[in-house]
Formats: sequence, C-alpha cells, structure tokens
Amino acid sequence: MKSSLRTFYENSLGAKVGLPIFLIGAMLATFGALGVNKLFERQLTQQLETRSNLLYFSLRAATRSTSNADMPSFTNLMAAERDVERILIVSQDSLIDASNKNALIGQKLSAVSGALDLPFRIDTLKVGARTGVRLKIKDKYVLIRKFEGEHSDGIASGTAIIVLNTLEARKRITEDTARLLLFLLGAFAVLIIAAYSLGTKHILKPLLAIRQAMNQRAAGNQTVIAVVKSSDEIGELSGALNYMLRALEESESRSRTIIEAAPIAICVVDEWSGELLYSNRNFQEYFGINVTDYGFTTVWDFLSDDEERMFLERAVRTIHSIENREIQVRRRGMLNQWCSLTTREILWQAHPAVLCGFVDITKRREQEEQITSSNKELEEINGQLEEAIVRANNLAMEAETANTAKSSFLANMSHEIRTPMNGIVGFTRLLMEQSLTKEQQEYARAVQECADSLLTLINDILDLSKIEAKQMTLERVEFDPRELVESVVMLFSLQASSKGLEIGYVVESSVPKRIVSDPTRIRQILSNLLGNALKFTSEGYIFVKMAAEKLASNTFKIRCEVTDTGIGIPEDRQTKIFENFTQADSSTSRKYGGTGLGLSISRSLAQLLEGGLEVYSKVDIGSTFTFTGLVTGIEAKNDAEVKSGPLNWVLLEPRELFADAMIQLVGSSPQIASDWKHAFELLRESKGSFTLFVGNGVPCDDIICLSDAISRHPETMHSHIVVATDYEKRKRLQARTVPVVGRLVEVPGRMEAIRSELLRSSAIRSAQGGPTKQPLGAPKLSLKLLVAEDNPVNQKLAQKVLERLGCLVKIAENGEEAVTAHLQEEFDAILMDVQMPVLDGLEATRKIREQSVRPNIPIIALTANALSSDQTECMEAGMNAYIAKPFKPEQIVTALEAYGFRASEVPNET
Repeated sequence: MKSSLRTFYENSLGAKVGLPIFLIGAMLATFGALGVNKLFERQLTQQLETRSNLLYFSLRAATRSTSNADMPSFTNLMAAERDVERILIVSQDSLIDASNKNALIGQKLSAVSGALDLPFRIDTLKVGARTGVRLKIKDKYVLIRKFEGEHSDGIASGTAIIVLNTLEARKRITEDTARLLLFLLGAFAVLIIAAYSLGTKHILKPLLAIRQAMNQRAAGNQTVIAVVKSSDEIGELSGALNYMLRALEESESRSRTIIEAAPIAICVVDEWSGELLYSNRNFQEYFGINVTDYGFTTVWDFLSDDEERMFLERAVRTIHSIENREIQVRRRGMLNQWCSLTTREILWQAHPAVLCGFVDITKRREQEEQITSSNKELEEINGQLEEAIVRANNLAMEAETANTAKSSFLANMSHEIRTPMNGIVGFTRLLMEQSLTKEQQEYARAVQECADSLLTLINDILDLSKIEAKQMTLERVEFDPRELVESVVMLFSLQASSKGLEIGYVVESSVPKRIVSDPTRIRQILSNLLGNALKFTSEGYIFVKMAAEKLASNTFKIRCEVTDTGIGIPEDRQTKIFENFTQADSSTSRKYGGTGLGLSISRSLAQLLEGGLEVYSKVDIGSTFTFTGLVTGIEAKNDAEVKSGPLNWVLLEPRELFADAMIQLVGSSPQIASDWKHAFELLRESKGSFTLFVGNGVPCDDIICLSDAISRHPETMHSHIVVATDYEKRKRLQARTVPVVGRLVEVPGRMEAIRSELLRSSAIRSAQGGPTKQPLGAPKLSLKLLVAEDNPVNQKLAQKVLERLGCLVKIAENGEEAVTAHLQEEFDAILMDVQMPVLDGLEATRKIREQSVRPNIPIIALTANALSSDQTECMEAGMNAYIAKPFKPEQIVTALEAYGFRASEVPNET
C-alpha cells in the first residue's frame, strides 16, 4: 500500500502539487483555529476581569453603605448570577463576615479553605488593596482584593474573595473554535478540489499531451507534434517544443543526408551486443550487406584478425574510443583489405550506442609497401647521387676556374684590342680632318665606321658576359640627371648633324636636381637608344624626354623616352628585338649593321635598375623607346635661382615638340611667331624690348631674311636675338654673305647656356650701338697637359688631338717618368695610362697623391681597360676621371670642363 502510494506520488504531478497544498491548508486551518481560540481566551479573560471588578466595586460600595447585618443578604443577591460561584468577605482577623453560603459566616477562613475547592490557602496570600490577586484555576476565575475605608458603623474593612465559574464560557469557546476549524478545512478542501480540477485541465492535460508527443518522437515517429489549444505559457511551451521537434527533424535529416553521402563506411552498433542498429549506404556497399542482416551481424564479424575482433568487442562494450586504428577487414570476394577504424560513444534513439567509421586505406597501404620497397632503391640511388655530387663539385670548381680564365681572357683581349683600336679611331679622325679627295674621305669614313662598330661590339660582348654571369654590379653615386642627358645628347649631336637630323631634349621639372643611382649604366642605356635612333632615322628628328614620378619620400621613378621619326618596327617583331643577336628583320643587319645586343643589354640594365624597357612603334612613322628605373632623389642645397634679364620674348620655332621644350626650359610663356615675318613684326611693335629666340627648325634662308630685316630697321636693330643652329647649319650660315645678327648658340648644347643667353640683358650692342656680328669658331683649351703613355701610336694620337684643342702636351713613356715630370714642371692636368712598364699608372697616381707638390692635380685615366672593376680600381688609386680607349676629343673636353677648365671660342681663320 505504501509502495503504491509512493509510486503514485512520484509519478503524479497533481499529487506532488496537491498534497503539499492540502497539508499547507490543513496547517493554516489548524493554526487559524488555534489563533481564534487564543483570541476567544483573551476576550474571556478580559470579560472575567471586568465582571470580577464590577462585583468587587459593588461589594466595596455595599460595605461602605450597608451594615454588617445586611451584608450577607447583599452577598447572596450578588451571587445569584450563574457564573458567580462564591463571594466571601473576610475581616482583618480572617473571619468570614459575609458569604453567599450562610453556613460559612463567622468561621475562620483557614477552616473553610477546603470547602472552597481551591489549591491554596487564601489566608497565606499577600493581597493588595489596589490590584489584588487574580487567579485562573481550571474552570474558575478568582479575584482576591482588600477593601479600603470603613463601614458605616465603624467596623474596619477586610478582604473580598470572588470566585467565578468559567466552564460554560469555555465550552462555548471550544465549540466555536471547532466550528471555525471545520469551516476552514472545508473551504480549503473545496479550494484544493477546484485548483486540482483547473490544474488538470489547463496544466496536467497539456503537459501529458507534450509528454506523449515526446515519447512518440523518441519511439521513432518523425511526424508527431504536441497539440495544445491554448495561448498561455503552456501553449508557448508546446509551440517551442514543436519548433524544436521540427528543427530536430531537419537536423536529423541533414545528418542522415551527410552520413549517407559521406565517402566513409559508417554504422551504429549496440553498446553491449555489437549488433548493427544502422549503417549508411557506403557501409552496405563496402561490406556487401543490407538492412535484412541487422540483428544477425555484429561489427567485429567484419574483421579478419581474431585479436582485432577481441579488441573491438572489448572497446565497444567498455565504450572505449578508438582513433584511426589500422585493421584488416573481410569483404566479399576481396582479400588483404585494410581500413582505418574510429569509434565514438553516442545516443541512438535515447539509448547508448557506438558509432563506427571505416575508411578504406588499402591503396595507401599498397603505396606504403611500394614506398618501402622503393626506399632501398633510393638508398642505392642516394649513394650514387653522393658520388655524382662529388663529381659535380669537381666540375663546378673546374667551371669556376674556366670562368675566371674566361673573365681574364675577356679583360686581356679587351685591353689588347682597345689599344690598337685607339690608334685606328684617333688617327682616322685626324685623317678625315685633312684635305683628302672624295674617295679618300669615303675610305677614311668607312675605316672609322668599322672601328666604331668593332668597339661597340667589344663593349656589348663584355657587358653581355657580365650579365649572363650575374656579375654586373650597379654603382650608387650622386649626379645631376640634366647634365647626364645633355652629355649623351651632345655626344651624338655631330653624327646627327651629319645626317641632317636634329636631336632635342627636355628634362621636366618633376625630375630632382640631384639623384643617386648608376650614371654609367643610365648613360649606356640612353646611348644605345640614341645610337639605334640615329641608325634607323634618315630624316626628321630625335627627341629625348625625361620625367619623374614620386613614389615615396625620396624614391622616384624616372621615365626616359627616346622618340625618332625613323623606319619603325613591325608589331610582330617588337618583342623579338630585345633578344640577343636579334634585329627587326634579317635585312636590317645587312643594311644598317649592328650585332643586335644593344637593346638586350639595355633591357637587362633597366631591370637591374628596378625598371624596364618598352617600345611603341609604327612602320614608316617612327618609334618611341621608354626606359624606366628607380632612383633616390636628393634635395639640392642652395637651389634658388636668380633669373635676370627680360621675360618678354618671342619664339620662332615651327616644330611643336622643340617649342614646348624651350618654353619649359625658360619657365615663362612667349609670344609665338608663325614665320620670320611675323617674328619681325612682333619685334618691331615692341620697339626692340623683346628677346627673340630662333629655333633650329627655321630654314637658313628665313634666318638670313630675318637677320637682314632686323639689322636694317631702326626700331629692331638693337634687339636681343638668340639663334640656335646645329653644326652643319652654322657652316651654311657662315658661307652666306649676309652675317647673322645676334648671339649664335649651337644645338644641341647645354640648356643652361641657352637659357643664360635668352635671359641676358636686353641687347648685346657693339661700341657703335649696332647689332653684334659674331662668326662662329671652334672651342680651344689653353692648358699644359702631361700624357703618360707607353704605346708610340697612342702617344702620337694623344699629342695631335690635344694640340688641336690648343693644349701644350708633354709625353711620359711610363709611370716613373710621369712622377718625375710632375715634380719638375707644373701641369694643369695629367692623362694617365694604366698598363705601363717600369711603373704602372695606378702606382704612379698613388705616388703623386703622396707628394707635397700639387697633390690635388686632376688625373684622368686614359686606358684600354674597360671593365667596371678597372674603373673602380682607378678611382681607388686616386684618379679623378676615367676615359676608356678609344676616346673622342669631346670626352677629354668634358672631363676637363668638370674640373673648372673652360673652352674659349676662337674665331675661325678666314
């Protein structure tokens, strides 16, 4: 019985909720009834106290107004009430003076204490006159209190004893309390029944529906839902449960889909028996079973090895996880099948189970076996490779030795070829300046072209060999990019002039004043591009433009464009021209010559400068080669320029490209003249206050007409005029009978020189105020030079070239003679060969620098050693400049001008 009640209590939510409520209600009813009983008791006590006090005051009043003889009658009258059990009036000597029982009157109080049925002796109590003694004894209430004052007849007062019977009153209180208790218990019972009914309908029944739905879902019913028709919290709980069931169904569906689609054989087995509870499609296909085999097959039956079967059985039953254990399995019709087994503990339909995953590793095992069998072969091969490495190291050492020998051979050959080439080139140039017949001029020109081609070939082969050997190193020196561009352009100016071409250039303001890079390699790239442009251009012009883009705080990307109006390059050959020994087509090398190495070397150098080399070309229109590279810009100190002279000027230059370059150089906008007549009108309107610049694009006849008009008109005869001419045009102008008025400047030339001429004061006047007529002459150097050279041919060549430049030359056969000559005489500069007998040029330079006699004299290396290491070696020895043989007179002039020596223009002899 107790067990069934306990089971009912544990399984019933109503019992768990109703029984505590009932017990709490009973306890509250009981305590409420007891509380009411206590309240009734207090009220009864108050009534008894009031009743006894009223009787007392009545007796006291009677003792004062009634005689002792009448007191018994009054006492009986007062005791006639049902609740008054006994009234006694005791005198001071403990005699009963009055009583509601006459038999007690006159007796001693001690004698009648037993008759009063009290548990104490009244005569022993200490009774007060004001408060007295109040006693509650069983069903009696006793008041003992003294009287105050005297009787009317003069008898002294005594003590009043009043005994009230409380039995009836207590009985009524008990009955009322019982009725109240029964009422409260009934009310609580009704309340519990109503609450249970409502709870069953609105709470227990919906919860039961939810429990049934969950039980059905756990049993495998995937479509069950909890139906609760309410919108309160239980209804919300039911809705949340249904949402959870649907989400769980979707999750299980996804999991089943993933498991079914997984390329792994997966099964779920019972944790004790090992029987299959579930398997995916891959498992069934892999082991060749179907769902009808469930309940008859355990998972360890698929293993081949008995020990592995025992291990898996023990792991499943002890729920021990397995991680990637390689085991051999049995498949229908197959042998030596291997799998990687992994197990995990899961819950399957609310019961513990084990998830097993089988991954086929048969092919991997076969590969491992093949690898294992191949390791032995690899060990044997490694031994052979070690022997091959030893042989390769020996071959590498031999190759390094051969490479060193190759480099030494190239250096020696370069020196040995350059030495006679210097004589050939130099004396050919001197020969061409002599009075020769036309046929002799052609022969000499052919010799010079062949020598230049051979020299270019030697330089290209040396550079190519260094690039292929990855031994090409770049310098990091500071230089002026404008001077570099000008020097390269001027180097090709004579050749361009002889072909009737003009070379123009501009360096935009975005290019820093000073940059840090390798000027030699940049000059080499520009020289190759200009050389190609001159080679393939027969008419028009060549223009060089340099700009820069700032990338970081001091890093710039320079961009050099070389534009020509030559034959152009077909589009399908524009990528081929950058390959070694390749030109645009096979006929090009026959017609124009060349090795096809220049562009390949230039692109390699551009890539070393962290840039590139590109081409844009159209056949019969021209080509533009663009070279880019990264350089470091340096803020030039004291860079402020003071511009003097007039800023109002007139520009006469029909070629837009050259006109824009001139405007950018000056930095102010001129008035553009369309022809020489327009230029003359602008000068005349300005009354000679404007400066006129005549570009090289103006024909000689227009220059003569303009010069004649300016010199004849009184308002223009004192104008400041700058005429830009190339070498050939200057010779044609000098042959005319009418001299050119104004300042003639040769182009291409130093831009600063042209700018200075243009910004000079308002006019250059003669002593008579007329225009200056200045015929042109060749620059001369009035210097005393020491040449240290051991080769007789080169001695004679150097002496002839320098004497034509106006220099006084002394020859030293070797370095020791050069040192002695320096001590004995005072020279302006020394041209020093490197390889000489007795004392070479490097050691001679060091001795000169160590002496106290003019140790800072400029020493220029003039040698056939053309490698970059040779140049570095010369600079480290104390030389100031480096010129490789064969040299040109302009190179010597440029090198001397860099140290303060300036060429003066001497009028030509006429």
